[in-house]
Amino acid sequence: MAKIRPKISGTLRTITGADHLATPRSYPQTTDKRCIRRSTAGTPPDQLRLSDRHGIEGGLEVQPKDSYLIAACPRTGSWLLTYALQDFGTVGVPDEYFAQDIEAFWAGKWGITSPEDGGSYRDYLQAAFRTGTSDNGVFGSKLLWEWVANFTARARTMPEFAEIDDSGQVLVRAFPGLRLVMLRRRNKVRAAVSFWRAGVSGVWAVLPSGEPAWRSPRLPLRDEFSVVTIDELHARAHAEEDAWLRLAESMQVPRHDVVYEDLIQAWDATLIGVVEFLGQKPAPGFGVSPPRLQRQADGVTDHFVELWSSMTGGCAECGAGPDPMVR
Repeated sequence: MAKIRPKISGTLRTITGADHLATPRSYPQTTDKRCIRRSTAGTPPDQLRLSDRHGIEGGLEVQPKDSYLIAACPRTGSWLLTYALQDFGTVGVPDEYFAQDIEAFWAGKWGITSPEDGGSYRDYLQAAFRTGTSDNGVFGSKLLWEWVANFTARARTMPEFAEIDDSGQVLVRAFPGLRLVMLRRRNKVRAAVSFWRAGVSGVWAVLPSGEPAWRSPRLPLRDEFSVVTIDELHARAHAEEDAWLRLAESMQVPRHDVVYEDLIQAWDATLIGVVEFLGQKPAPGFGVSPPRLQRQADGVTDHFVELWSSMTGGCAECGAGPDPMVR
């Protein structure tokens, strides 16, 4: 009998966003991202105005006209999509601005005091808007589920959010004209194996040259294959996606779903679909860039996926078959 949704254990639970296995981010790679960093200097004032639909009421010097969040979970292809959208140049400069474990990195880059050191979150949000907004007034950012609780807690230090209990409504009001790009991965067993292998190696992405895009500290995971570890990571992947979907439904904002496996198989068409959903078009003559990251999955990944499935009965919801890439 196929195994469906094993219960997640407390050791790997990240639904609160405070778990010790939150996806790590050390950021030496930022200086070599080849991102299109588009300044908002010179942007027409009407393109930085407060949205008529949502947004913070006063207090911010710079606000985008429209915003979107790449709503994702670990190992769903979020960096593939983020890099690709950076290259379009018309849909903001998405990045990990709201990852709690690298707030200090961004604050240092922006020359402000980090919120974890008592700095103003209004200043932090202002700086994120300035960095992540393209010339046409569109702001973009990744937001993994495990970062939602930290963002909403930080935002509630600002008076306009202090009385808003609903996390979804905090997001809606914080980001003008908000849309969600919901990034999902169909095969969460492979996502679990991918997370485990990256966590024990510290290599979360690989460049086309074969070099790691960056290295991060190892996670407290066993080096040896463990059915229990994969079982818990697999359950975590289901639980976090379900949590994101429930929150997104409650927010009642435009949403566009992207499935990781479909993104890889139909790269150009899927990316163009995302850009059109965001109300933008590629510049004339623009060609979609190839993926900036190369495949990490290999025969070892296939072996562990098959081993876990044979030992547990598998997961009927995840399907089967190899993924072309792992991130």
